[in-house]
Amino acid sequence: MLSCRNYIFVDECGTPSFIDAGSSFKDRGYVAVATLVPALERARLLEILPRGSDGSLLKASSREMSPDIATTFIKQMLKTPVDLALVMLDTGSSQNEEIASRAAEIARRSRRKNRVPQINGGVLMYLLMVNAAIINAWSHSAIRHRRELKFFEVVMDDFSMTNCNRDFFRSEFQSEMVSQGVCVNSIRWEAEEQEPLLYIPDLFAGVCRRQLTHGDVGEAWDIIYAAAQSGRIGLQDGMEVPIDLNAGPEESTGV
Repeated sequence: MLSCRNYIFVDECGTPSFIDAGSSFKDRGYVAVATLVPALERARLLEILPRGSDGSLLKASSREMSPDIATTFIKQMLKTPVDLALVMLDTGSSQNEEIASRAAEIARRSRRKNRVPQINGGVLMYLLMVNAAIINAWSHSAIRHRRELKFFEVVMDDFSMTNCNRDFFRSEFQSEMVSQGVCVNSIRWEAEEQEPLLYIPDLFAGVCRRQLTHGDVGEAWDIIYAAAQSGRIGLQDGMEVPIDLNAGPEESTGV
């Protein structure tokens, strides 16, 4: 990595597919996290990533990951210059489902008009949430540092989407950012073993969803929530699709 570069790493926890509102909280919830990292911070961040007894890096789902380890990691992360944005979605919320349904219908109308193959509803939700997380990280960084990044690169977890959807997302997202005067130099997908800084959004997403579903990482969640309240990190709770939900057939969600 070149020292002048900035990277946004993206990972998520849960599934964006909606379920019955009466379902157990253990089955509900989706969290997408984007972290904006200056390349100069790479060595420092690798040092504070949690490791297991064998020295391997810990994911949120690792057996050795504990509430205490998660809390320590989050405290350390918030002392770095890294900017974070979290998008949380209650997949059992009828209000979120209604907004998502209307957004999907607008996307379907636009894609039919342009003779583009239709997109699965779950994939659409994933694309919208990941898009929101990246945009929120970028805009939150601009607000915090009072300067807008004009160039950055995006790295996403290798298992996040199919090759077909990758090409679609790359094209749509880069076009969207160009309209904002921003150049996204590259969007690529890597395994966490190849790019360990993907563990950062994985851990934040895992902690948030764990608190939503089990409520047993309260201290770590309280730190995240307090950071959001103070403006240290960005937090979006629920569907906030930046489109006119009453749009006609000629209007599009951008996806």
